Amino acid sequence: MRDTEFYCERKLEKLNPGYSRIVKSVAVVLFNALEKYKLFFPDFTDHTVLHSLHVLEFCNVIIGDCADELNEDELFILIMSAYLHDCGMGITEDNYKELYERVVSSEYRLKHPHDNIKDTIRSFHHSFSKQMIYKYAPLFDIPSEQHMQAIALVSESHRKTDLFDEHYMPAEMMMPSGNAVRLPYLAALIRLADELDIASDRNLEIGDAGQQTIFKLMHHAIRRMRIEEDRFVLEIDTDDPALYDDILQETDKLKETLAYCVSVIERRTPFRIAQTKIDLTRIVSDKKKVIVLDTDMRADDTAALSLINTLPVKPDYVVVPHPQYGAAAILFSDYCSEAGTKNEIPFAQFEAVLSGFDAVTYITTGALTNLAQLLTKEEMLPRLSGIYVMGGGIQTFNGENETESNFARDPQAVKKLLSVGLNVAIFPLDVTENSISDTNVKKILPLLYLSHPDAFVLQDTRLVSDKYGHTAIDGDGEAVHLCTSIKDGFIQESC
Repeated sequence: MRDTEFYCERKLEKLNPGYSRIVKSVAVVLFNALEKYKLFFPDFTDHTVLHSLHVLEFCNVIIGDCADELNEDELFILIMSAYLHDCGMGITEDNYKELYERVVSSEYRLKHPHDNIKDTIRSFHHSFSKQMIYKYAPLFDIPSEQHMQAIALVSESHRKTDLFDEHYMPAEMMMPSGNAVRLPYLAALIRLADELDIASDRNLEIGDAGQQTIFKLMHHAIRRMRIEEDRFVLEIDTDDPALYDDILQETDKLKETLAYCVSVIERRTPFRIAQTKIDLTRIVSDKKKVIVLDTDMRADDTAALSLINTLPVKPDYVVVPHPQYGAAAILFSDYCSEAGTKNEIPFAQFEAVLSGFDAVTYITTGALTNLAQLLTKEEMLPRLSGIYVMGGGIQTFNGENETESNFARDPQAVKKLLSVGLNVAIFPLDVTENSISDTNVKKILPLLYLSHPDAFVLQDTRLVSDKYGHTAIDGDGEAVHLCTSIKDGFIQESC
């Protein structure tokens, strides 16, 4: 297989050094400009020059031997589009106001009267990119109006647009040099390469600590996108069912994009893409893992404990109220045992135990006070691989001020949970009250999910909470996995 690293860039340098110098100049100009996306989208995946370089890298590999059939204008337009396709994400507020009416139709504005600047940029950033290219073409030293139109069109087409529409996307566009540029091929390449950039190296700022989101954590769990001769392979490193479900949904979107782009290229161009499949493979992890259940259950809650013992996923430790320590951790096997004295670890000392594990799954079915204590320890945050909380209510409440009792017991702990940017799944009162009548099942619901994730529906949602512990869906809130329903008949069949 040929060396594809910077192949299009190297070929352009040989064919037209002037075009190559323009590309390098634009990369420098965009280095700071693209960083501005963080002003509106601080918790989004990377949209900087690093992402542009990844898009180019994928294009080089996908193109393969077809690179020899591309002329200098096609190479120039492809590379420039890779750099410029997301410039609309880094738009300034002044440019947004200036370009808004050119980009957003009056029909859309009537249907979405409450959209704010953030929502609009996210929905239309591809079209803002097109307008930004038109406006700043002289700054980018784009050599002709034809080049400007082609780059703007290919950049805009990295999402949503109809690549089969011959009026919008002509099969060819002639350049001043006399070269024909095959636009559908370049547009399909950029669209596919943009979607392929979903692995952890797109978010290098994710490390051992710091603010994350479930979206970044999902991408971080995709350790690598491997390209083989006939397929793309995602290497996955997570045992967390909520994150894995997000990855499956992302993979389905990627499969749709791949099929669409393959079809566009086959039907509208003389080129082909060799990779037509997408596979997932799990990396075998050697992480040391532990599951903790923080609960108000007593040792004499035999029915609930018996249910737990029937599940494939069981806690290693339980954290329970303690008259002397406030809370204590006990090995689950000891907690269920009727004989002997139980080894009780004061919760204040339990952190030292947890620090011996690489991945901690923490489940709460009561107040969040103990969990909030852990969340104040910076060194614990990277170890908390999954937090599963039974509490809160969206439209169903059992306390004053439209609250749910677990969250109302410690509202500040809820606020802490919704601020640390970890992998959080919430099972609200809306589900436990409307889907489950057995109180023993309610006590173990998150464990039931970890044992049978396919029976639950979780949606990525942003939540906020107030001083009473009331929770509400809010576009500016913390991203969590929110359980919205349970498969009909599952509870009766399994319990």
